[in-house]
Amino acid sequence: MTRLTWFAALAAPVLIAAQGAPVLVTGRVTSGAGTPEAGVTVRIERLDVSTTTGIDGSYRLKLPGGYIPAGATLTITAARDGLKPGSASLRITPAPRLEQDFVLERTTAAD
Repeated sequence: MTRLTWFAALAAPVLIAAQGAPVLVTGRVTSGAGTPEAGVTVRIERLDVSTTTGIDGSYRLKLPGGYIPAGATLTITAARDGLKPGSASLRITPAPRLEQDFVLERTTAAD
């Protein structure tokens, strides 16, 4: 086999494993008191995707298919001025929809 053929043979399983349908991540961001937090940026930096929560604190973040193999773990963050940022590990599954909620506390003058 030539080098190119070997490379193609080795790379094919990786490319197949990484192909997949888009995944929808949904959730809600609330305060420690349980009230919804609007205007919070929810982001997965590794994929350069983000969205902002609505007035009810909910968000929808569509992850592009084909970039992340099932089983991968990504860090998802939620942040807004006046709130302590939060983060969580999000394990990608074959399911078309994942859910991740956040409870963010207000910052204080000492923070």
